[in-house]
Amino acid sequence: ASESYLRKYGKLQSLEDITGHRFLNFCQNMNNIPSIKWLNEMVPKEQISFSASDYHILMDAAENGLGIVAMDCRIAELKTDLQLLLPAPSAWRSTIWLVTHRDVHFSPKVQAFTALIKQCLK
Repeated sequence: ASESYLRKYGKLQSLEDITGHRFLNFCQNMNNIPSIKWLNEMVPKEQISFSASDYHILMDAAENGLGIVAMDCRIAELKTDLQLLLPAPSAWRSTIWLVTHRDVHFSPKVQAFTALIKQCLK
């Protein structure tokens, strides 16, 4: 969150301390990202103040005080005006990402390959 947001709404004390806070989220379902899954399951829709299709847009919105963006600290470090509110739970941490192009993501061969990779990395 930005300093201006924190002055207006205060800091989160825990992931359960969401009352009165505003959050930023993706406009499409991104429940494969643990922090976004948490947002979709735990934060009431009326507390989502802005939605976008890209992390860069969400970070810009957070920099401008529109709300809290839940993201990996390595990504958030790109924006020096954002402040860490809480350390990420261990379930949100990932050391590897499997990225596919949206045009082929749902093709049978890409789905078979990603399933194999996920199984091998368990």
